[in-house]
Amino acid sequence: LLALFWRHAERIPDRSRGSASPGITGNTPEMFPHWLVEVIALITQDPARHLPDLAFHAGVSPTQLRRAFRRHLGVTPVEYLNRARLERARSLIETTDGTVSEIATRVGLDSLSYFTKRYKEAFGHTPGRHRTRGI
Repeated sequence: LLALFWRHAERIPDRSRGSASPGITGNTPEMFPHWLVEVIALITQDPARHLPDLAFHAGVSPTQLRRAFRRHLGVTPVEYLNRARLERARSLIETTDGTVSEIATRVGLDSLSYFTKRYKEAFGHTPGRHRTRGI
């Protein structure tokens, strides 16, 4: 479980230092509330989940969830979710034959234009180009 967390945490931009370094605020997963580690695992397993569902599963309010993400990871849950969705989409583009639209929906981003825009911002190219060029 902790390995899954660290794999995603490495990719979160660190706003406090203005770099693309890990978004960890100096805390280790062992210092996180157990429910936060569980939420991170849920996001890793299924990035199509939404904030209210994650908060409900953790037994906390959406506000508490946002505060915990900010405090322990330095990002909002939405930023973390979107990054996890894009990482999952990249993996699906590389390993499946699903259309870009199907993959966007599968990871929880129903707007193809929004998905394409965010994908390009994150990886420097569109999802279609990623597939056709094997990037």
